Amino acid sequence: MVTDKDIEIKDNFLSESEVKQLYAHFLSQPFTLRHRSHSVKQSVHKAQMAHFLEDSELEIPAIKKIIDSLNVGQIIKAYVQCYSSSTEPIMHKDNGDKTSMTFIHPEYDVDWGGEFIVYGEDTTGLAVQPLPGRNINFNGSVFAHTGRPFNNRSKTNRWILVIQYWSKK
Repeated sequence: MVTDKDIEIKDNFLSESEVKQLYAHFLSQPFTLRHRSHSVKQSVHKAQMAHFLEDSELEIPAIKKIIDSLNVGQIIKAYVQCYSSSTEPIMHKDNGDKTSMTFIHPEYDVDWGGEFIVYGEDTTGLAVQPLPGRNINFNGSVFAHTGRPFNNRSKTNRWILVIQYWSKK
């Protein structure tokens, strides 16, 4: 079972203006179709859109703030993931020993769904609401996790800035 000792949640880690700046920046960036299953025949509706960060984007003040708060030895992957209401996320584990996720959609309503779920060994999950500016840190290579897409009542897609990394020893 996953407990709050296994996952660190920082509410309002990014301010409303930092979230809006990141959201605006990534709205203007190219996203690519990213398939998470091994099936070549996977439909676009089950796919996720991702923008892998350029080195220069790691220097954006809000992103630098996130990185500086972590015990980063080496970044493995940094990207923004966009889930539409038709996305069907897949439970998975990450590379590295740590994963940091920050929600950068500018608004959220609990009626929209979109919870982030972290699973323990017994498949009991801990659900976390994707509040704008909320930062979550956990061992993504140990704990399987997934996100639920926002439902059709949402006014936006679910946007997440993800940093997978090896921590300093």
